[in-house]
Amino acid sequence: MRLLVLVLLFSLSLFAKDTKKAIEVTNLKDGTSIIKINLNYEYTGKISHRIRGSNGSYGINIPIPGYWDVLSVNGYLSYNPSITLDKDTSSGAISLNDTVIKQFRLSDNSGTGIKFKVNPKYLKQYNWIKFEMFQHLTNSKANCDDSLRDDIWTEINLADSYLEFHIRKKPIPEQIDSLTTHMIDSKQYELEPINFVVSEDPTDEELRQYAMLSGAIANSLVYRIAPISVSKDIDFKKHNVIVTTRDKAKDRLAILDNYFFFDHNPLYAINFNSKNSNEVTVWSKDDSKKYSLNKNGITLTSKSAFFGKSLSLYGSKLKLTDLNLEAESEITVSFWFNANRVRGKSTLFSFDKYSLVLNKNSIGFSTGVKGLYGSKYRVKSGWHHIVATFSSTNIKKNKLFIDGKKLTLRKLFTKRRISMLPSFSSEIAIGGRVEDNKYKFKGLIDQVYIFTTSLEDSFVKKLYARSSRYKNMSYNESLFIVEKITHDINIIRNPVYQNKAILLISPKDSSKIDEVIYGFNKKDLSLYTRQGLNIDSVLIPKKAKAYSSPGYIPVDRKIEFNELGYKTKVVKGMYPPAINIKFKVYPDHYFDTKDRIKLHLNYTFPTVLNPDSVSNIFLNDKFAKQINILEAAKSNSLASKSMGLLDFGEDKDISAYLVNKGKNSLRFEFSLVPLKKGGCAAYNKDNLLVMIMDNSYFKLPSSDRWIEMPYMKYINTSAYPYSVYPDLQDTQIVLTNTDVDTIAAAMNFTFYLAHEIESFPYYISVTKSLNKIDKDKQIVIFGTIHDKALQLFSENANISFSDTQMSKEYPFIKRLIQSKDIADDDRLKKFKFVSKMVESSKLDDNLLMQMFQSPFNDEKTVLMFATETASNLNFAVKSILSYEDRHFIDGDTLIYNPNENKGISFNIADKYILTSMNIFDRISLQISLNPIFYLSVLIIIVLIFTWYLRNLLLDFKRAKHPDVE
Repeated sequence: MRLLVLVLLFSLSLFAKDTKKAIEVTNLKDGTSIIKINLNYEYTGKISHRIRGSNGSYGINIPIPGYWDVLSVNGYLSYNPSITLDKDTSSGAISLNDTVIKQFRLSDNSGTGIKFKVNPKYLKQYNWIKFEMFQHLTNSKANCDDSLRDDIWTEINLADSYLEFHIRKKPIPEQIDSLTTHMIDSKQYELEPINFVVSEDPTDEELRQYAMLSGAIANSLVYRIAPISVSKDIDFKKHNVIVTTRDKAKDRLAILDNYFFFDHNPLYAINFNSKNSNEVTVWSKDDSKKYSLNKNGITLTSKSAFFGKSLSLYGSKLKLTDLNLEAESEITVSFWFNANRVRGKSTLFSFDKYSLVLNKNSIGFSTGVKGLYGSKYRVKSGWHHIVATFSSTNIKKNKLFIDGKKLTLRKLFTKRRISMLPSFSSEIAIGGRVEDNKYKFKGLIDQVYIFTTSLEDSFVKKLYARSSRYKNMSYNESLFIVEKITHDINIIRNPVYQNKAILLISPKDSSKIDEVIYGFNKKDLSLYTRQGLNIDSVLIPKKAKAYSSPGYIPVDRKIEFNELGYKTKVVKGMYPPAINIKFKVYPDHYFDTKDRIKLHLNYTFPTVLNPDSVSNIFLNDKFAKQINILEAAKSNSLASKSMGLLDFGEDKDISAYLVNKGKNSLRFEFSLVPLKKGGCAAYNKDNLLVMIMDNSYFKLPSSDRWIEMPYMKYINTSAYPYSVYPDLQDTQIVLTNTDVDTIAAAMNFTFYLAHEIESFPYYISVTKSLNKIDKDKQIVIFGTIHDKALQLFSENANISFSDTQMSKEYPFIKRLIQSKDIADDDRLKKFKFVSKMVESSKLDDNLLMQMFQSPFNDEKTVLMFATETASNLNFAVKSILSYEDRHFIDGDTLIYNPNENKGISFNIADKYILTSMNIFDRISLQISLNPIFYLSVLIIIVLIFTWYLRNLLLDFKRAKHPDVE
């Protein structure tokens, strides 16, 4: 293969695409980042935009990701005005969400640009930045403008204009809506990496579940593709996803042992960080409850709080009921407290008549009579951590720790006997006694845990130390891993990088995993502000019908614009922004030059337009039709004419051969001329408007289905043939090794397919065993050229390979003849059209991507991704599927270098036809595609038949009439 690579190096340089990054990220030492976003970030191929007329504009949508804390925004607009514009009167304005933030003369910094600032407090989730140009000609003899002249323009250099955001990434909240604001935020610019954590030896079922999850994530992102990696353990630098069951979750999260506790589980955890300031959450393993505050001296405050918000008590107590603690023999309570002032007795925590009491110079347990079983201890100001073990069998078994230190307990302040057998109750009170309103605590309390066992001394010290560390490092409040894995879907904040998440999918039963993953298809995840989410029931859809992917339009049926996401739109100005309508057509539709698209437009426009006003219609950037608006109105019976508006419908035919195989764009451009007299007449520009109604429609002509395969370009334009079934029921992913990079490559390709098809791949199949290959499906195979399984598959491929060599048949000479246009040169005719090469089995850093006919089913394909090493496979697949490099995907074979972003494609194998035509039409099609071949076959058949008939006649003559001449 080295010889092939050397031959291709020069060709690769010719086909390379020099692209400038539209989004640049600079991470600063203080933990903040500078995000530079060019104005062409959505369409990097659009380098500039020309604003024409005396009053024109260009706008761009700038979303703000949910995890951004925007500190400042600087902008730069690069523009180049026409030299005919008047320097004194031509000006520009920049507005944010219809509020002007900058005005300038076009002559200032002409040909370079102008800087501007945006106040971050005016930013929203989605922001409309508009650049308006008010353009006037240099004073003429008539001392007036002709606003329709071609030399009234200003060019905006989109690739050189930008917004620069100085941001700090927010810590991720442990709640479900963080999925859409942090992890898979559709507003993101950076390619936030997502890491799938698989088991040591993932099963086909586990791989299929991760493939489904790839599709779920793809459905949540709009214009960005999140790169997926795979590892056997959590990668702290990335968002992580783990799919497992509840009972195995702890094992999969074992790497977090230094950050959370795995060896003890609290029965209840009480936290005060709810978004609802009148609500306290009591977590339990089976069912979390929310308690409303009575507001009598109880608040949740962030001032001087231990973590986030703390419980603030002044003259009241927090009472919790139905906690089912009566039957326990030992209960341990752990929490932090910050006493305002300690004067006399105050109750920190209590059951019915069993309390933990803080005195001025002592602390201990009370059983409802005077005196304490405790220790002399003077509480200083500030936060203190306390762990108290209550026993219902013998109070002498009680234990008390403050700030990790164990206190020696004894009877205090009484000669009376203290009850040695106190009892627990289903009610507890924090900051007061359950039985009455005496001895209330004044101060702050936080991070309350209740255990039904006594804690070891060593664990208490570790609990205090870790909790203190979390306080100082702003970790999440939860200390115990069990708090985080109690739901079907759980969000865990990455303890190392606070703006990264660990998404844990952990239902109790493995049979429910599919339903939980499908639950990601919900559109309302952004509404769930709780830590976890349970998916009780999901209606799994039936297998999709063929040719039912969203965005792909059928033939011979009216398609209203609103079906394609278009909403009635008003455009203003002499040269208003174009209206674009995007749709997809399956590439196996065939339209000839006689076929026509029926287009029906419903217009509304004012009567003040000049007869020269037109609408130009483009299909895939090719001019298709021009409509003279007023002439069209005259030729139609007007539906209404009132308030100076005209409504009419217009029918037009467009040549169907302009339709692309796959993605299509129908664009309407307008030139609206005002109705005025004389070059200096004044007019109201706001009257220049047109509205296209969303009930306008078009209809593709009926079509036979046939297509030549293999052509990889259809994967790029329409995800064909995989898009035939939007749930990918007809697709199987095959892995020839289970290296994490090979798995990741398959996940990234599945992500790509789901993103392009805009559907959920619920019925996709994944296997790592050749024995489980479904021979009736489209196969996508990933591996290295050294894998025996991949070598076996390559026997039917365009380039086959073994351990030691690669061999291929390639029409080099034919390609030279076609490209050099010297097909009639007698010297070249002497060469064979097909050259066979045998090379060493080496790919170096390149990706070999090839599509060929399935060896199992003549109507299916195999798409192969192969590299020399697994470590390069995922990197190469992600790179070739990026928006910048997809144009390399063509032909049936591709050699691609991801390090240099260079690639070249070939057509090596003979094409085969997939069609739904009847046998006679199919024969006719085959003959029309290769008439010389079939004419030759016909002549040979006729000659053979004639020879056979002649021999029959001679035999007949010799048998019946031997004497006849």
